[in-house]
Amino acid sequence: MHLAQQFQHNPVKVEIAIARPPDAIRQALYPVPKHLKTQLLMALLEDMEVDSMLVFTATKQQADIVTRQMKEAKKVKVACIHGDFQQKDRIKALEGFRSGKYQVLVATNIASRGLDIEGISHVINYDVPEHAEEYIHRIGRTARAEAEGDAITLVTPDDEPMIHRIEYVLKEQLERKTLPDFDYDVPVPSWAKPSAEALMRRATQSISLADRYRAMSGGRRR
Repeated sequence: MHLAQQFQHNPVKVEIAIARPPDAIRQALYPVPKHLKTQLLMALLEDMEVDSMLVFTATKQQADIVTRQMKEAKKVKVACIHGDFQQKDRIKALEGFRSGKYQVLVATNIASRGLDIEGISHVINYDVPEHAEEYIHRIGRTARAEAEGDAITLVTPDDEPMIHRIEYVLKEQLERKTLPDFDYDVPVPSWAKPSAEALMRRATQSISLADRYRAMSGGRRR
């Protein structure tokens, strides 16, 4: 859409209705602090009966990080695919996932369309997609061939506006759940907090912008 607006003059837009996910997909939202997403993912994997799980991340870097963390846990066999992988490595990972060699496949949106693998019991949105249409394509990887499936989305406070958009497109409010016995109160580690220097820099920038605005408006406060 951005390219069309940038390079075309008065383009004609043809739009059809957005496909709805099958009723056989059980959708749920799991609110969670950002620093506990991987821990909750592992806890869900242990809590549920999972035949095969497809995990979507927003970036290639995040896909690598989640894959490494799951491998370090040594509780699950996991593979990863994204745009930096060579075609032969993607095929190897997909075939291993299809055959059951890997229980979990971590992927970016490269796997959200055109991936037809029967038997995927769970789709996890580790990161909420940027568009509602992407959400529908992602969760459509489960409940194939008249089977049932679960689609779970990990939701941080920053994700709420996109969740509202997804619910608007789906014309339904998605169920919110919590995992019993999971510790949601683990404090944010120091590495995940903004440094004092960064906070001071932001505050200084805000003050500078405010002074500049007042100077441009003749010193008047609004």
